[in-house]
Amino acid sequence: MGRFFVFILLFTLLAFAKNSHANGQSADNNGYKVESIGELKEATVAEAVRGALEPKGGRVINDSGKAVCEIWFGKEIPSIKTEVPGASFGQIPEGAFVGVINFPSNTSDFRGQGIKAGFYTLRFGLSLQDGNHLGVSPARDFFLLCPVGEDQAPSTQLKTQELLKPS
Repeated sequence: MGRFFVFILLFTLLAFAKNSHANGQSADNNGYKVESIGELKEATVAEAVRGALEPKGGRVINDSGKAVCEIWFGKEIPSIKTEVPGASFGQIPEGAFVGVINFPSNTSDFRGQGIKAGFYTLRFGLSLQDGNHLGVSPARDFFLLCPVGEDQAPSTQLKTQELLKPS
């Protein structure tokens, strides 16, 4: 995947960070920035996962100067030729390894669901197109967070249903 895709994905994650309410504080949308960081050296992340990552990552900093998250993208994010209808990142195959994200402190997602501090793999997922999931989101794609201890094979492509339990 090209650098443009990485930029779009980072922009999406920055939007996620802006919408999260870390430590119960609302964030000013204009105060966030991304800074470059070095390679992921965390020992709890499997060597196979660390080896699949770009040598540099990015840290999202909030308006108070506190790190919201750190992210390292995969060296090679797989792509498919046919895009998935209704998906923003439909060129990524379902279950593909996208990278690793670290939350230095507890936070929450855009729906207010808690996310514990720690390292997670990012996998691409697609919401089902059945009556139970229609209209849940404007786009049918999302990124699943799996604890790094439960997702140690980045080259394995998993179905969304296989990822729901660890995520």
